[in-house]
Amino acid sequence: MEQKNYLNDSYTQFKNKVGLTIDGRHLKQRNEVSLVWPFKDCILEGGQSREEDKREEIFFNEVLAQDEITELLDPKVLTNAKRFDKEGDHHFDQFNRDENGTITDNLIIKGNNLLALHSLKKEFAGKVKLIYIDPPYNTGNDGFKYNDSFNHSTWLSFMKNRLSVARELLRNDGLVFVQCDDNEQAYLKVLMDEIFGRENFVSNIVWKGRGVDKTANSLHRFMKQLFVFQKDF
Repeated sequence: MEQKNYLNDSYTQFKNKVGLTIDGRHLKQRNEVSLVWPFKDCILEGGQSREEDKREEIFFNEVLAQDEITELLDPKVLTNAKRFDKEGDHHFDQFNRDENGTITDNLIIKGNNLLALHSLKKEFAGKVKLIYIDPPYNTGNDGFKYNDSFNHSTWLSFMKNRLSVARELLRNDGLVFVQCDDNEQAYLKVLMDEIFGRENFVSNIVWKGRGVDKTANSLHRFMKQLFVFQKDF
């Protein structure tokens, strides 16, 4: 790479050679574990109108496309709301709230989960007791259609964007559970260490999934893991 005018706070910061840096020092010069990938300072919308449709995802760089990111993450209007009970669905008029003004209804929201999380942030920030996430495992067999050219980086950006806003929703004593398998479990743990703090790691629960082939080469595909973090011990 010959161009030397790089953005100081972007992954495009290089020093006469290919090598990612943190605080002006190359990774090989640092002793701590750092999770760095090409789209770390990007926002990935991550979704499609139909699950069978593959989508060309756009990575909005946090430095170069701040206006686009602001528009993307602004709260969205929820439409076509209905109220359901044992009698069926009914016309929705308004939310039920407690004495503090917080919504007490159970909500099911259909749509892009990143946009939904940011739309709920103002109402529920710092109030959620527990978050459970069962994301795509990045096996290539999930409904979420990855950009095959950047499969691993796409998945990491996808998770980072959503876990960061999920942390804002949690109470200080709130817990987050994230399920995965061996495809990304090592990277997911380091990513959650970075977002929630390594000192806030609670436990790693491992169990054997159904239909396990007991041969050594295939056993790892059926081992499921659940990472548990508290927002702030």
